[in-house]
Amino acid sequence: MEPNRDLAPRNGYTFADPSGVTITGRGSWESLIANLTEFRKRGGFPPGDPKTEIYQQYCNQFHEACVGGTARAFQTLWTASGNFNNRVMNWLASIFSAVNRRQVGYVSNEEAQRRARICVACPRQAEFLKGADCKTCQADSVTLVKLLTQHRVQPGETPVLRGCNVLNEDTRASIHLDQPPVQRDGLPINCWRKL
Repeated sequence: MEPNRDLAPRNGYTFADPSGVTITGRGSWESLIANLTEFRKRGGFPPGDPKTEIYQQYCNQFHEACVGGTARAFQTLWTASGNFNNRVMNWLASIFSAVNRRQVGYVSNEEAQRRARICVACPRQAEFLKGADCKTCQADSVTLVKLLTQHRVQPGETPVLRGCNVLNEDTRASIHLDQPPVQRDGLPINCWRKL
């Protein structure tokens, strides 16, 4: 995985070296890599692999702002337990990765609003991350949904969308995505995802 070049890094071009020194770059990852390489050379530190170390540190901290790798790389950030929160977070991470690889596209705003009207009335909508102790998970879900929806028009005055407890998807994002229909027991007859 590596930082998405279309997004400015949240903490600037910085790297917390294991030596305890924070290295900065001037406006680019390449500058940061060069500065870290030079710092280690002058200080007599082992050279390591500056590019990989910088990207890994940044993507571990701001995984939603990185691209490449696989969905599994994202999914390791949440435990593999079978609870609903983790299943939805894993879906968000997986679909974010697929969108970044351009394997999943978007539907029109009109279609997203049609889907939202169906989801809002669906008995399979369920709260997730509500009251969860994991503040990082809550923030990650909000960030991933914003990145996935690309600030698209949200459904009007409809109630808040939740997670689908059949497909383990965050419907705030899934209504905008061009995903294939599925055959799954438990989906209501009028579900827009139903095959």
